[in-house]
Parts: sequence; C-alpha cells; structure tokens
Amino acid sequence: MLQTNFEASYPATGFEVVHIDTDNLSATALHQHWDHDNPTFPVLVGCASLYSQYGNGYIPYNVVLDPDGIVRYSAAGFNESAIHNVIQQHLTLPHPFFELQDVEMLSDGDSDGRPDPGETVTFRIRLLNSDVAQPANSLSITFSTSDPDLDIGQAIATMGAMMPGDVADSGPAFEFSVDAAALPHWADFQFAISASYAGGTYSQTLASTQRIARPPLLLVDSDGTLDDNETFVQTALANLGRDFDQWTPEVDGDLPAAEALAYDQIIWLGGLRNPDIDNGERVALHAFLDRGGLLLLSSQYASSDPVNLPLIARCGADVVATAPGTLFLALPPVSDPWFGDMQIVATGSQAANNNVQPDNLALRAGASLLATWDQGARAVAATYTADGARNAVFCGWPVEAMRVHSSRPLSVPVEGLLARLFQFHADNPFTPLSPVTDLEANVTPAGLQLSWSAVPGVATYRVYQQDGPWLDSGVVVRETTDTLVVLPLDAEDGCYHVRSVR
Repeated sequence: MLQTNFEASYPATGFEVVHIDTDNLSATALHQHWDHDNPTFPVLVGCASLYSQYGNGYIPYNVVLDPDGIVRYSAAGFNESAIHNVIQQHLTLPHPFFELQDVEMLSDGDSDGRPDPGETVTFRIRLLNSDVAQPANSLSITFSTSDPDLDIGQAIATMGAMMPGDVADSGPAFEFSVDAAALPHWADFQFAISASYAGGTYSQTLASTQRIARPPLLLVDSDGTLDDNETFVQTALANLGRDFDQWTPEVDGDLPAAEALAYDQIIWLGGLRNPDIDNGERVALHAFLDRGGLLLLSSQYASSDPVNLPLIARCGADVVATAPGTLFLALPPVSDPWFGDMQIVATGSQAANNNVQPDNLALRAGASLLATWDQGARAVAATYTADGARNAVFCGWPVEAMRVHSSRPLSVPVEGLLARLFQFHADNPFTPLSPVTDLEANVTPAGLQLSWSAVPGVATYRVYQQDGPWLDSGVVVRETTDTLVVLPLDAEDGCYHVRSVR
C-alpha cells in the first residue's frame, strides 16, 4: 500500500507499507524527517521522475492484500477511512498487538517537559491493543536505552487486561537521570512488552525517541500540512550541521512565549498559512525580541493582518503593499558584509514553489537593507536589524522558495541564505537585558502596588498578567519607565510578572 502519511499502526505480517519519496530529497533529509518516527517500512529514494507523472503529492493507486494474497482493496486516489475499514475487516491477528500511543513526561527538574542535563525525569507510556488483535492480560513492560547520557532508575511497569481497541497507561512511572554534561541529542527508548493471552505468552518490543536538552535553534513550520516545503529548510540545516527542534502550530498549538524563550534562535516559516501569526504567536515573538536573540521571520501573509505590522517593524520593515504582483527576483546590496555576495530567485519546482504573495516593503530608520526586488516597483524585499539587543530579519516571501538559476550566477538556495544568516548572528553578539528578579506585590489603599529594582539599560518595563505562576506569557496591562506601578484592586485575580525591554 502506498501512502504519504499513514498514521494507523498494523502488523507488518499482514501487509507492507512502502513510502516512495518523489521530492528527490537527499538521504540525509529523509533521515531527518523519518528517524524520529522509527519507521518499520522501507522508504524508496530517488523517485523524482514519478513526481511529474503523478502530480503534486498525489499517490495514484492504493492496493491492500490480505495475508493470503487476496486483493481486498484496489482504487485510485487516497481514501483513508475506506482503507482502514478494509484492513479491519480482513486482517485478524491470532495474538495481541500493541501500538505506542504516547510517552508522557510526568516530572522533570524545571517542569518544561524536556529532560535536561542534570535532571531526574519520570514518565509513563500509553499503549493501544489493536482493534484486530486478541485480548491481553498481565502486561509487563521493561524500559531500556543504550544512551550513555541516561541512567535508568525505575525500569519495570505493569498494566492490567487490555481488550482489542483498549488504550491504557503504564504504572508505576519509569524514571531516568540525565548526565549533567549531556549535549542536545535524540535518545532511543525501547519498551519490551510481555503479555499473557489465550494462546500463551506474547512478546513485542516498541521503540521511540526522546529529545534530550534543547538545541539553540527552533524551526517553526507555521503552515503545517498546507505544504511539506519545510523539508527544504530541514535539509539545509542538516547540511549546515545545525541541530534544531521543530514546532508545528497545526499539531502543537500556538507557540507559547515560554517555549519561544527556551531558544536563542527562531526561524519562522510562514509558507502558505493565511493569515499567518495569530495573537498568541505575536505575544511569543514579541517576548522573544524583548529578551533578545536571532529571529528570521519569513512570511508572505503575516503582513495582511495590521496587528502584525509592529512585529514586522521590529525587524526593520514597514509594509507598503501586500500583493504587488509576481515578484521572485531580488538583489542584496553588493556592499553588504553578510548578504552582498548572493542573488535571490524565489520560485520554481527546484525550490518550494510556494512564493504566492510577496510583500513590497520600506526600510525603517536604523535598519539595514537585505534585498530589493529586481522587478515591479523595485521595492524593498527584505530587511534586518542588529542593535546589540537582538538580531532580526524579515523576508516578505517564503525563504524555502529560494533556488539556483543559471540566469543568476550568484543565486543560492535557502541553505546559502541560512549560512549567511548564522554568520551575521555570530558577527553581531548581543547582550540580553537582565531580568526583573525581585518583583514585590503589596495591597495599598490606592490599589495593588507592584515594585522592583531598576535594571541597567532598560527603556521600559512591561507588566504582564497571567493565569498562573511560572509562565512567560500573559496580557500586557501596563508599560512604564518607572519601577513601581499601582493597579486597581478590582483587577481580575491572577499572577503578574515584569519584563525588561530595551
């Protein structure tokens, strides 16, 4: 059976899933994409010629055979529910069969859900007994890992009876400790399962991976399944030797400020998401820029929403026109020390081919010009700022659409842009402002008084109200140059924090 994203789990003894890659991606990129999911099926590489024959992402024909080799399903296109129904009807297993549904972190040192160096972590797993399997009893699960940075404490868990289709959590919690010197990496987990059933004893081993510590870079694939063009950037980062985490709002929800602030660098891929950047994500990106770091904001649709314009302005650009026509050729200033030795071709099947609505920009005072459109009104296409507090770049087109073209001898794919971006960041070190650490709250006749000590270099302080403690998001209720504010006593109950802003 051929399919691009088969999410249900069935035993390989019944049939075989094959993924055929038609994007002509490198083996490195495919490993980057698939390894985290531990596929048990083959991935066929080098099938780019199929792409033009079968269309953009369209799998032409699906066939399901039962264990006896009888064709049970044969149809063009992809009908997921129909395929699942056929499999469930004609495939019955003579034993239990388990699927790993979730690995849930229960506790870690800083409660961020991420095993970090020096932390002791507890977790449990969630299992599904297949709908077409046999009932299971008395499950015993043994957790193991060959990762040298992890030391297992609690390795054994148990579960009760599981009927076909049942989902249940393991207990007691597994436990492991992370070496204090561990670097960011993916750890392999194995879960050896033993269960009794009517036919005797059944054994099965499941595997998963867990991110240990955080790399400095977060890649945000804002448009999720609208396209798969984030693979161009994933491949580029792999080729540059840059480790990264990925956040997909469609799957993970809006990027919270606490998550954004856990990284030093963010690359935002807007792609085809329209509108791009909602309120929660704006809060996170503003908080990130307040703190300081490297932000590449690549979006052709964020500018369509006026409330995003202040965020774009912080990257050095004002938006002149959001749909000025077909623009895909741009030139950086020749004298620019980081971006001057390249040309930009942002279209075509050799790239992401998702440059649909690029922006015409204007350069803000104090910012630097990264590129000018070499078409139309010759408006600004991209800008950057480096002010000692943050390094921020705005590209009014999706950067994954960049490609090499013979008519532009200095044209580069997105890998070329990112290499220059990281050098720009390295050459412009920034010093984040010190945080406010001694916030005090007192009830006075005038209202709720918040006070704190002055932080050197601060232009203003932002006072946030949030639903609970230990959060970095919330609603801005006051911005002030003072170190004391008085809020009305009839304000809603909540928690408060104050952030330094340069």
